[in-house]
Amino acid sequence: MVYRGVAVLLDKDFAKCEGCPCASSAGKKIRETAVKHSEWEALLSAWYKVAKNAQWKHFAEIRQTWRSVDRVSTCIVFDIANNRCRQIAWINYEREKLLIRHILEHTEYGREKWKDDCNP
Repeated sequence: MVYRGVAVLLDKDFAKCEGCPCASSAGKKIRETAVKHSEWEALLSAWYKVAKNAQWKHFAEIRQTWRSVDRVSTCIVFDIANNRCRQIAWINYEREKLLIRHILEHTEYGREKWKDDCNP
């Protein structure tokens, strides 16, 4: 498949293209979350634009792009909307793939059930 002049390989969970490591389901997950939390829509869209154009090779490069980010085991946790929203993602730097595992409210994030998805 070709998207905006770039070859894209789609598989079950990911979309892969040069300079576009976002999962094919990332936009869908963001849209679903924005329906429940319209106040986050603009910030999630901004994150998506940043991630879509990023070519991150390691965690330090993510932090240069998005300062409110932490690494928890195998996951990357993005702080969206000043601690009101946390986005938990898995990134394969070598294959330039990113999968959004969860987009959570702060209280849901605090329960830490999402950490089960971040264990190696």
